[in-house]
Amino acid sequence: MAAKDNWWQHPLRIVDFIMPSAEQIGAFDPKEVVGIKTRMHFNAEHLGMEDVDNGSTALFYFQSGAARKVVRDILGDYLTEAHEKGLKVLIYFNVHWAHDELAAEHPDWMARDAEGKIIVPGYGSGARFCVNSPWREWSYQVIRDLAVYPIDGVFLDGPGFVQNGCYCEGCAQKFRQQYGKELPRVVDWSNPDWRDFVEFRYQSIVEYVKGAQEVLKQQRPEAIFYINGHGLSPGWAGAIDNRRLIPYQDLLGAEGGFIYGDLRQTPLWKPGATAKLLETQAGGKPRVIFIAGRQGPWSRYILTRPEAKLLIADTVANGANPWYGLYLSSAKEPPVSAAAEMNAFLEKNAAYYEGTESAANVALVWSTRTVDFYSADIPETDFTRAEPSRKAGVVGNFLDAFSGYYEALFRAHVPFDVIDEKALEGDLKRYELVILPNCACLSEAEAKHVADFVQNGGNLVATFDTSLYTEFGQRRDDFLLADVFGVHSAGGYIGPFPYDHLKREQHALTEGIEQTLFPAPEYGVKVVPTTAQSVLMFRQPTPSRYGPLPPESEYPAILINRYGSGNVIYFSGNFDEAHFAYLLPEHRRLLTNPVHRLARPLIEVDGLWESTEVVLRYQRKADRLLIHFVNFTGQMGRPIERVIPCRDVQVRLPGLNKAKAVKALWSDKALDYRVDSNGITFTVPLIEEYEVVAVEGMGGSFAVK
Repeated sequence: MAAKDNWWQHPLRIVDFIMPSAEQIGAFDPKEVVGIKTRMHFNAEHLGMEDVDNGSTALFYFQSGAARKVVRDILGDYLTEAHEKGLKVLIYFNVHWAHDELAAEHPDWMARDAEGKIIVPGYGSGARFCVNSPWREWSYQVIRDLAVYPIDGVFLDGPGFVQNGCYCEGCAQKFRQQYGKELPRVVDWSNPDWRDFVEFRYQSIVEYVKGAQEVLKQQRPEAIFYINGHGLSPGWAGAIDNRRLIPYQDLLGAEGGFIYGDLRQTPLWKPGATAKLLETQAGGKPRVIFIAGRQGPWSRYILTRPEAKLLIADTVANGANPWYGLYLSSAKEPPVSAAAEMNAFLEKNAAYYEGTESAANVALVWSTRTVDFYSADIPETDFTRAEPSRKAGVVGNFLDAFSGYYEALFRAHVPFDVIDEKALEGDLKRYELVILPNCACLSEAEAKHVADFVQNGGNLVATFDTSLYTEFGQRRDDFLLADVFGVHSAGGYIGPFPYDHLKREQHALTEGIEQTLFPAPEYGVKVVPTTAQSVLMFRQPTPSRYGPLPPESEYPAILINRYGSGNVIYFSGNFDEAHFAYLLPEHRRLLTNPVHRLARPLIEVDGLWESTEVVLRYQRKADRLLIHFVNFTGQMGRPIERVIPCRDVQVRLPGLNKAKAVKALWSDKALDYRVDSNGITFTVPLIEEYEVVAVEGMGGSFAVK
């Protein structure tokens, strides 16, 4: 029996060049298009087989009884040409956006708002499909018809809900059957009916995806299947939960590389952060970061070469596969050559991206419950409209807190993972430090695992409202982790502090802070220490910007505690949010000094720009450590037009006592190195956008727990 070809478990370089419209498809030449893609060193693709200009039209380019019209059958010829050239073909199927004409023909397929009106997507026209409508069976038939062809898989763009839906008849009936009540018409997070509606939407997507996967696998079991999953934003808006959906997918993907509008407002590290999150949620399955080759909202304005290279580099540095998408008509634009250049490098060095795992000993927690049930703004995406989400009585913002702590670790060159609540309930022994950035909504089980981790010698940093809310966003009287923090909640907050100060005290946590006075965060949780010791205290609020400094308050801003065999640092102030808002060096040092104190340094660098990301990956079979440098340092603006190189970067790997070779892959040069009692040291001569250093043959001196 022939061995199963699990081709998708090897490094992928995926392309999606949006197909021509029905009016233009007659001139489409499969051989020419496959040639364009393979010359750009792609080895897999998403291929649309429908006219999707202004939404799904049901005008197909393959034989299907579900089509409004088969304009041209090109799928068979295309597959033959692609497979001869070694290009794997997954069919792109749009399952979220309907053209106005299709919506007019099938109004009962469309999602509706609380007033019964058809929901128009953020694209500006068309309508949204609803998974609980009769459209569901139509979409399954399309998948059956596609599976007649020797396709390599199916990718669903969607499905999903939007913030204000769905209230179609299918949803109303199904909700009534499951919950015995009517759909709530008003967003009210304190209302159990609204929480039931949120859960209903999540479960509806799971049922749809499970059904779609079964349809494909029944007819073509060797084909792979995945959807457009969820990244770093509130999941409830689209009702996509990667953890619930991964059992029905062969890959896990999300739009970490779609960037929009004023790029100065977009974190440099968005694709890498998304890749880190997907790694913890994928259960060992491969991950994909979707990278739009254009800068939104302009669908044909191509990203600059450095922006494209950095999006791809940050993706692969963090263990994910890049997907690069554009209109086919844009494929010959000069900046697109950046993707081809990156692909050529990845193809040449594919062995260094095979079977890697994170080597980090620090974990930053992304709380899916907090981002849903506490407070986090919804960003502008292809699926959601930008919308502030500030719930009654809540003054913090989880997304800003997470981003602020992420930014601090990134700029301090600390290798770290992003894990979610499910991972908190798993084995945390590989981590020396876990960071909870305002993870307000924790369950009792999650809090117990955190407490056990610290009790047994793990170290913890937590900020602001962490564990002060139930997993459904209801405020508790006290922290669930009160004993771990060594404090009790005194009720309420101190602040706001729009122009207030903290006074530096001599302590290991304030190391590197030069000024005696520096800005206070906007708010602090009022706490009373029990076993914790205060490091910094809040002052009373300043009545005016130019008045005298007010006296010290009774409330600490930062505390340290010993719990069992572990150490705990609790920030009662929202320093992480403040850091994201202002990037002040004092806040960054407060956030990163605990990391340097509580986790062994895995790498030390000198001569590296602050805006260069450092990622450590490990290959067990090869006994190889890979150090990824992603240099985002531009010229004080975005889009980045030119990266300022790092030169003669000194690198030390403490604790390592053996190596057979050190090589810089992008520059393709062996590096001189020294091994002594301080570890392995070497110099990287040049880092432009991206460099990877491979340290070979460490003889077990480096190992991931």
